Amino acid sequence: MAEVLAIIEQEYAVGNARAYLGEDSRLLEYGDANCDDKSQIYVAEIQRNNASKTITLLINRGDPNAVSQPYIDSVTGKVRISQPTKTESPGWSAHLVISLTAEKGKQHRACFEKMSHVSSSLVLSAIDKIVTRAIKKNNKYTYVVKVKKDKKMVEESRHYRPTLSIAKVPSENLLKDLENGELSAITLTKQRTYYSGPGAEDLIKRQEERILLRVVPADAGVVKKMVKGVVKWAKTEKFEEISFHLGRLPGGVTNHPTLSLDDQDALEQLYVRATRLTDFTILLEACYAEICPQIEKKMIDVVNGKDGW
Repeated sequence: MAEVLAIIEQEYAVGNARAYLGEDSRLLEYGDANCDDKSQIYVAEIQRNNASKTITLLINRGDPNAVSQPYIDSVTGKVRISQPTKTESPGWSAHLVISLTAEKGKQHRACFEKMSHVSSSLVLSAIDKIVTRAIKKNNKYTYVVKVKKDKKMVEESRHYRPTLSIAKVPSENLLKDLENGELSAITLTKQRTYYSGPGAEDLIKRQEERILLRVVPADAGVVKKMVKGVVKWAKTEKFEEISFHLGRLPGGVTNHPTLSLDDQDALEQLYVRATRLTDFTILLEACYAEICPQIEKKMIDVVNGKDGW
């Protein structure tokens, strides 16, 4: 993690801790013809807190395709739309607080602010894009391997890319949702190498094998028994993750939780644990130019707290 954060800080210092977004929030390469300065996700501010041993990133995202903010006058019935300027776009911010103290297994606690248009998966992809671009021609990020060429063992230098991954803390119970909703599909995923063509060693980040199981409606007890059997089989076959496609939950809600099969209690897990932060003395905004001290303080308290981990 230290390598990733150091790279992000370096790129932020020179104004390069950013990535362009195309249609459907797809990350674009620098120089792509579809790059639009108004459609970016970037690190607006980053700062370390030595007292709490944390680092905070403020992630901003602009979306020129989003609807501008409307205002209504309830007395006159008039509606006013606040239009952006030529260089502006509707924007959103999300704070990310990471503990600099490693837990067991070298993992670090983190707290991410839930904000529309700025998902944790999008932020993680943007960080990966920023890091990849930053180290592209940096020989510091190389390692040496021995390979056989012309019947001789020779040493070759290969590039590696520091990455940041997340393990979300679950909060609910899957079996309860199976009773209240309807399971339509199960997806099993594991890393497996099939492709060995051009770019396989240097450019391909990961290859996966996926099995999609379509499920017909059935009694909750039957489905629960089947799910337990699928989980047991998936572990035996070395699958890493299992995803459930749940619909017809109370209120018309649908959910698509993904669980790690490395966890011995995988079936007891579901969703990401969320904590509601309250008692602010200011009105909170959807977007910030700088880190909001009150939001940061409460998120640091969550990261360093004893509960929920």
